[in-house]
Amino acid sequence: MVSDVERRALERLAAAEKLNRQLQQALESRVVIEQAKGVLRERLALSIDEAFALLRYAARSSGINLHQLAARVVREETTPSPVTIALARQSRWRAVLMRERVEAHRERLDELRRAVDAQLERLGNGAGELRWPRSEKRTADLDLRRARAARNESLYRNVNEAIEQSSHRLGRSKGRTLEFICECARRDCVRRVRLPLDEYEWVRSVATRFVVIPEHHEPELENVVREMADHWVVDKVGAGAEVARKLDPRGRDLGAKPSHVG
Repeated sequence: MVSDVERRALERLAAAEKLNRQLQQALESRVVIEQAKGVLRERLALSIDEAFALLRYAARSSGINLHQLAARVVREETTPSPVTIALARQSRWRAVLMRERVEAHRERLDELRRAVDAQLERLGNGAGELRWPRSEKRTADLDLRRARAARNESLYRNVNEAIEQSSHRLGRSKGRTLEFICECARRDCVRRVRLPLDEYEWVRSVATRFVVIPEHHEPELENVVREMADHWVVDKVGAGAEVARKLDPRGRDLGAKPSHVG
């Protein structure tokens, strides 16, 4: 027969073992989450805090356990779709990623406005409040649209670069076709495009090129350089081209297409 002292000792031992298991599980979960934060930071150029916030939001919005989603980020060769969709859909992530770059472009537009105002004064139109000529205002508005579109498209390009880089890291890229995100200017687009990696590299060889589904082409913002059945390759123009070059994750514009791509 077990005495009260022995029974209490066994209960304390059982409680200690249960607590130890819980702490071990929590530690393992924490390690996986920390690994996932590091992966997202590297792939998407986020800070650690931003990576964790994105991971947590993606888990909540998709109804997936945070630990399970973190394990998928670490284990899978491409960023899991709940994370890429959360990144693509949430305008606040665009703001987080592009804040400094937006400020830089705003400074350029301010310079443009000051130059126009100076031109108006030289033309003798300085009486009272300065007004932009209609053609100048249209140009400035179009430049602003092109710049905003290029910022949005550059975010999708960053996501696609993470997909492509993950494939390279695992040594499974040669001769493969991968599923990328449409790189259009639409803030709510999550359409997919399947591309052979050599064609994807051809698109990326020029900093101003993006791949979009045909119906998402914006004629005022970009020129079409290649038409395929399920996707087009477009080239940004004007202020959009300038922003695309500044936000190029590869930091270069090779300008020439590889000979093995037609």
